Amino acid sequence: MRRLPLALLSISGLLTGCPKAQSAVRLRAPDGQKVLKLLSQARVQAGAPLEKRADLLALDGDGVSVPAVVAAGTVGPLSRHGATVKLYGDEAGQEGWSVDRFLLIEATDARGQVIDRSVVGFQRGLMRGAEQVDSLGDMKPSFGPGEVDLSSRLPPDEPVTIKVTALETGEAGEVSDLYLILAAEKAVDGSDEELKDK
Repeated sequence: MRRLPLALLSISGLLTGCPKAQSAVRLRAPDGQKVLKLLSQARVQAGAPLEKRADLLALDGDGVSVPAVVAAGTVGPLSRHGATVKLYGDEAGQEGWSVDRFLLIEATDARGQVIDRSVVGFQRGLMRGAEQVDSLGDMKPSFGPGEVDLSSRLPPDEPVTIKVTALETGEAGEVSDLYLILAAEKAVDGSDEELKDK
């Protein structure tokens, strides 16, 4: 299994048991941007007891398996109001990010109903019951800054909650820091559109 760089991973960041869902942290950002931290760098080693996502089946060359949760984070509710919504590895939007083995991204509406579900990472396919989950981007473990764009998968104005779950299918897994950045697109007169929470 491909290993990811761990140079910045502190001992306190190692997960030794079942991972807990992380709360998003809103960070300072330039005007016209909203920066939310989805995940902190995490790693689980072989033998660690992990929560399984029993509603999912991961497809790979060896057949199918039930993936285990490495880390999870949730943001929202938020409304993008025409802003782009992309994933980054740092709050400045300059770094890429990585995951072993993949991310499940789920968006829910104000009633808690899932309106979109997609998978990103080194994964051939993911099934939830009879539904095959859409894949975003190339099948690989690392992504450049802003390479994964969620904008077209989210409603333009309605509030949504976004949950991201890092999952693994082998004996170990890890994920880098992960940030969600909403950036207002320039209007015709050059002014920024306002980003609002609802």
